[in-house]
Amino acid sequence: MPTTYNPNYENSFPWCSPDPKDVYAAVCKWCNKKIKINTMGRVALVSHEKSKAHHHQVLVRKTNLPISHFLPSKVPFFFFIDQIVGNNLLSSSPSLSSISTAMATQISASDSSTNTDNQHSKASNVLNRFMLNEQVTSAEIVWALETIATHNSYRSAGANTNLFKTMFPDSQIAAKLEMGRTKLAYLITFGLAPYFTNEIFKQLDVCSEIVIGFDETLNKVSQRQQMDVSVRFWNENKEQVECRYIGSAFLDSSRAVDLLNGLKQCTERKPALLNNVIQLSMDGPNVNWRLMKDLCEELRNLRGVPSFDLLNIGSCGLHAIHNAFKNGMKHTEWNIDEFLTSLYYLFKDFPLRRADYKETTGSNLFPLKFCPIRWIENLNVAERASKIIPYLKVYVAAVKNQRDKKLKEGHHSFKRSFAAVAQSRPFAVIEKTISDEMLSPKLAFFISSAGCVEPFLREFQCDAPMAPFLFDELTSITHSIMSKVLKSECLNVKAKAITNIELKDNNTLPTSQVDIGFGVKAAIKTIMTSGKISEKVILQFKNDCKAYYIAFLTKICDRSPLSHSFTRYISCINPETITKSLDIALKRLEYCLDYMVQRDHLGGNVADKVRQEFTNAVEISSIKSSLAAYKRHECRLDNFWFKVLADSRKEFSNLRIFLKKILILSHGNATLERGFSINKECLIVNLIDESLVAQRIVYDAILNAGGVLGVDINKSLIQYARNAHGRYVESLEQKKKERAQKDDTSARKKTTNQALKELELVKAKILADAQKEVALIEEKMSNLNK
Repeated sequence: MPTTYNPNYENSFPWCSPDPKDVYAAVCKWCNKKIKINTMGRVALVSHEKSKAHHHQVLVRKTNLPISHFLPSKVPFFFFIDQIVGNNLLSSSPSLSSISTAMATQISASDSSTNTDNQHSKASNVLNRFMLNEQVTSAEIVWALETIATHNSYRSAGANTNLFKTMFPDSQIAAKLEMGRTKLAYLITFGLAPYFTNEIFKQLDVCSEIVIGFDETLNKVSQRQQMDVSVRFWNENKEQVECRYIGSAFLDSSRAVDLLNGLKQCTERKPALLNNVIQLSMDGPNVNWRLMKDLCEELRNLRGVPSFDLLNIGSCGLHAIHNAFKNGMKHTEWNIDEFLTSLYYLFKDFPLRRADYKETTGSNLFPLKFCPIRWIENLNVAERASKIIPYLKVYVAAVKNQRDKKLKEGHHSFKRSFAAVAQSRPFAVIEKTISDEMLSPKLAFFISSAGCVEPFLREFQCDAPMAPFLFDELTSITHSIMSKVLKSECLNVKAKAITNIELKDNNTLPTSQVDIGFGVKAAIKTIMTSGKISEKVILQFKNDCKAYYIAFLTKICDRSPLSHSFTRYISCINPETITKSLDIALKRLEYCLDYMVQRDHLGGNVADKVRQEFTNAVEISSIKSSLAAYKRHECRLDNFWFKVLADSRKEFSNLRIFLKKILILSHGNATLERGFSINKECLIVNLIDESLVAQRIVYDAILNAGGVLGVDINKSLIQYARNAHGRYVESLEQKKKERAQKDDTSARKKTTNQALKELELVKAKILADAQKEVALIEEKMSNLNK
């Protein structure tokens, strides 16, 4: 007999109600779904309660309270609004105010004043509970942000929240704060990170041009190539250039096609984003240039413009200087890098050796760590090594003396710590290098050469728009190095032709006349006073210095942004260039506009207006005086230009468009390089990829806001945080399905393989039997023939 609806169901299932049109069915008030009970009865309701859709509605109801939840019973809605919001809101609407007053009068007439006070008290308690929950969520968000900002572990940060209850016993927020390791993890990964990602892409939605930067490195936890991607764009709210991290792709190989797929993966939230790219910021490997070529081809097809091409000022200028310095030092064959590395590792993690060193030399100075990747950061390392050379000679002599004693007198007279030192590879390198009589001049030359380019690298390791300054700064460095090694008549060329100077022997100075710097000369004189050095050794040393200069210049001229003409063109908006020579600035502007029109980044009509507006702007007396007083160390270039144009009464709409395109151009990969350091801080054992990306996105948002306290904790962020658990549960279900699907596929594959093996055995057996039959037949035939 079919089962009909029983009102007692509502005691066990509060979401259940009868279907007014069907006695053999129930209705879920939360899911708005009809449930047939005619065959299964109560079991059908139990099954529905366990369903995923119903669980989702339960989660929604827990995180989103209805307005009625805040209203006391028997109190009309407008009366509640009048009491909570006050007369200021209602006074703006006479009809609303009159309704509220009439209803309030009605309530007063029907209920006693005591009942009304009780109703108000209940409403206040409900509102207080709601506000407290919101404050608790805000506190959880702040603590999660602080965990990311300090690179604290989830386990440690979760345990520390228990201290708040002891520290603030009178705080209701601290009492309700519950932040375990798991909750902290899913709050960051499924709450904060999606919110900040959404905010970034909201800003990118209104940008017509962006610059994408990328770089990849090995992720030691996942053992895959991690490709970090950032975007540079014009922030209309801040009126300045902004650089933000948008995600990472994890690759098994770093071919051009893999890198392009990685870019698409990081921009899949807005696939059309790649269509707005005007420049690719990257370092210099050939695979990156191939990627740039492939991306240009794809963008031409997307835009339907065969003439389109990305704006190109070459690869990262910072990498170019680093590699030029490294290349030059390698050509000297001094092995300074091996010496400085061995010097550090000789004493690293050896307290006894350090104690013996201090006892033997009386010095507390120890070597600093040598960085094999960023050579310019080793300036301080070389300076420290130069200071400790006298003490190092004493220490090496003591170890050698003890070693000689061991050979003569036996093991017992030999100091055990010195025995380990003498047998180590770093000591062998140091012993060989310390015997070089030209070691001090070599270190002095290393310090002098690094000092020439260090200011450039320190200044340009920032997110501010610095591309318009690249040409003048690189030209200055190149000319300075050339003047040390080339004849003066070779240097009398225009700045744009400096990379065309041939570094031939007939253009270089004689080895004896090469400028090696005053510090190096002083170091050589110090050695010469002791009479331990020959002229031949000094001449060879200067020849090595010359080899450094030639190798450095060759790398700069071939691989730096100087080799791309657009680097020179965009210097037209450099205030220093305009002040020094307006004619040169206008000429470079002409070339720049022509370059951009040919590559479909500006229309010809717009370019004409840009030239006219630029000419008019630089002739205005107030702008002219501002250009002359500009100091880039004190004011960002984007802030400067848009301030001086805003102060002018004239309209420069087309010039603003042009300036935005130039100012967002990247001068280097400093942002992405810093990101690798952040990755290293975040990485822990078994950290999954999506958690690392989430931490990076949140950390980037904290930096952009100026710190944890600068992050705006608004209602939207709170809502994302409250929905984090639901997204976390959905993610777990999705992964569970994927694992089940993978296991199912693996099981089917295993079954198929087993069946194939069995068939192979059957086939082999049939063939073996057939061969036996054939052999018997052939034997019979042979007998018959006989």
